Amino acid sequence: MANLDGELVLAVIHNKHLKKDIVAYYNPKEISLDRSARWESKSVDDTHFLEFVGDSPPMTLSCELFCDLYEEQENVDPVFVEPLLSLTRVRDESNEGDYRRPPLCVFIWGRHFRRFHGVVESVAIKYTMFLANGKPCRATASIKMKQAGIAVCRAGGKQLTKKLKARKKARDLEKKRGRLDPRPGAFNSGAY
Repeated sequence: MANLDGELVLAVIHNKHLKKDIVAYYNPKEISLDRSARWESKSVDDTHFLEFVGDSPPMTLSCELFCDLYEEQENVDPVFVEPLLSLTRVRDESNEGDYRRPPLCVFIWGRHFRRFHGVVESVAIKYTMFLANGKPCRATASIKMKQAGIAVCRAGGKQLTKKLKARKKARDLEKKRGRLDPRPGAFNSGAY
């Protein structure tokens, strides 16, 4: 993709935790976006129909990124493969809570392609050329991302915990003021 000045703009995967960019060596030749809706097939008296049964699962982005360092006689592992694989690893194993998960990322390619916010669901590496000493100098990475605005660790995500505590505090305050409907799921104030 070229910018308005005709200069080549390379695709980037931005690691929001480390605030670092992984810049593609070559742009993808195609990008797939996949989104589905949840429908359930029903039938009544030999009449078939579809019923929408809920919110759609998150959108996914898939693409292949290519790296060729043959002319430089360099190994693709430290500059291309490892940074991509790091996007699927736990960010900080010594820390608990929100940092015990892979990072949120943004796929960016110029100003004309949508920014895709999410997590890297999978990275598959295929080495396609090796130097005489056995070092891989060419590789293709198949990337799959899942759309997400917030990602938390099941063991105790800080942001989710804060939201749940705030809701409980608001609910307790409503109960104390006598304005809380005792029925489950019933709310009397606009706070929910």
